Amino acid sequence: MVRGRRGISADTDLRLARYFGLSEGYWLRLQNAYDMMEARHDAGKDIARIKPYLMGHQERSTRMTLEKEACEYFMLVSRMEYALKNSGFVKSGYGDAAQPDWNGFINYIHDKVEINLEDEDIKKLMEEPARRQIYKDDKLDWSNSQRIVATGKKEHLQNCLTIRNNLFHGGKYGDRNAGNAGRNEYLLKAAKKILTAAITAATNV
Repeated sequence: MVRGRRGISADTDLRLARYFGLSEGYWLRLQNAYDMMEARHDAGKDIARIKPYLMGHQERSTRMTLEKEACEYFMLVSRMEYALKNSGFVKSGYGDAAQPDWNGFINYIHDKVEINLEDEDIKKLMEEPARRQIYKDDKLDWSNSQRIVATGKKEHLQNCLTIRNNLFHGGKYGDRNAGNAGRNEYLLKAAKKILTAAITAATNV
């Protein structure tokens, strides 16, 4: 390393940080700063010729809104799954991994939850529910969805789970064919409202 023949690895950083009493990552940050300096020196002219991508205001605003909605739903579901497992709605998964029992919870709560069927986002969800990402004939695809009837509280809650799976397992990230931004936004908003209503109804979770 002193002679410049090799760089700082994560393992080396941890060892040096321990020895010198420094914070973990200190040496890696120095290595990164050095690598950036070298890259600018070696490829600076080529990089300068790259034309920056100028995202339009509307596109930037839409992306920020979707990221906000996705992050909020991600956090809501994460807290919900922690509560489910600690409230008895838990099952054994692969390798005995503890998994939240969503179907058990849905069967328990569906007749207790109050869903605002006049909400615009929920109305849109009823007309065009979330689709499941599937793998068929050696390619990724999307399943067809059927309209949710007003009394289908189980279906509303199952949609929250489908949206959760699409978000957690990469079904939506970068998939431009999965639906337009407006659709993704109302799916996330509706799912948050339905799941919040379920949390309110589940006083024991």
